[in-house]
Amino acid sequence: MSKEFYYVNQIRNIDIEISNIEKKIYQLNKDLDNLYEFQTKHNQMAIRYSNQIDEHRNRLNSVAIKSQEVKFFSQYKDFMQSMLNGSQSQKILSQKEHEKHIILSRIREIENELEDLKQRKYYLEQELSDYNYLLRKERMNNE
Repeated sequence: MSKEFYYVNQIRNIDIEISNIEKKIYQLNKDLDNLYEFQTKHNQMAIRYSNQIDEHRNRLNSVAIKSQEVKFFSQYKDFMQSMLNGSQSQKILSQKEHEKHIILSRIREIENELEDLKQRKYYLEQELSDYNYLLRKERMNNE
């Protein structure tokens, strides 16, 4: 009976480990979704900057009056500051891309771990089944 308890206990422990690993995978996928969302926002910002560049270029081409030139260069200074902020965003984006690769790698590791646990559980269930079969056979022989 204690051997049967051992198998049942091992299988229960593996089920708990599998559940914990599935929770880790869920959290990592959530982190990955957050990274994708960040990238999407960054891409939208890049499009906005591109549109601002086009707008400033068009203004530069149409500048005819000195006061408009002064106004333009003031706006251009603001624009360049926003571009500087964009390069900082690019650094953050690179960091997030690196984090994404780390998370994907970790997900693969955890999925492999999960597969190993499922295999181990399968073999334990087989051993338990064999053990129960031998017990039944022994009981029948004793009767």
